[in-house]
Amino acid sequence: MKIKTNSAREKALTWIECVMVIATLALLVLILPALTPNGVPAKRIHCVNNLKQIGLAFRMFANDHGDEFPWRVPGAKGGAAEAADMGNILPSYQAISNELVNPKPLWCPTDLQREAANDYGRVSNANLSYFICREGHDGYPDTIITGDRNITGGTISNGALVLSLVKEAGWDTKLHNSVGNIGLADGSTLQVTPALLNAQLQKMATKGIDTVHLLNP
Repeated sequence: MKIKTNSAREKALTWIECVMVIATLALLVLILPALTPNGVPAKRIHCVNNLKQIGLAFRMFANDHGDEFPWRVPGAKGGAAEAADMGNILPSYQAISNELVNPKPLWCPTDLQREAANDYGRVSNANLSYFICREGHDGYPDTIITGDRNITGGTISNGALVLSLVKEAGWDTKLHNSVGNIGLADGSTLQVTPALLNAQLQKMATKGIDTVHLLNP
């Protein structure tokens, strides 16, 4: 015995489903710009991905250089310690050119005062959006090694921003509207408010790191 189906009804249901899908997509098109003004959240995720790539490159460098990051390795051995001591950040990024072949991730898409570079031959501070923390150490996974350059607080000394870990760090509005991103020595990244940034710095203080020196481009 054959069971008859109502093909007209099946077509009607399919049509209704299509209309619902189209209506849902149209609604998302209207809502998403309100949820992500100027595309900032999407760009911030892009920034997080940049820091992940940079962190991985630094870890790969450390694996080949006695578990030390470039700012702790002499220039004669492929690092940038001497330059870092003088407050010069660029050589530390140039040192990972083998690990991070394309330098474009060194630039944050919300950083309108900087621009991306496509090859290391043209990289300068004008292509860098992220600081380096000289106290970041491969042996301490939760120490900060990188972060958005719009960090605030502290004083400038010998080319570095010096923070004494007294809850003085924060973010200005230049990049991510008073919040920011940081990369840790274990390769992870965090999206942090000023309070969370200072909490992370306090974790470093428990390891005897009561002052940090940030090289800012």
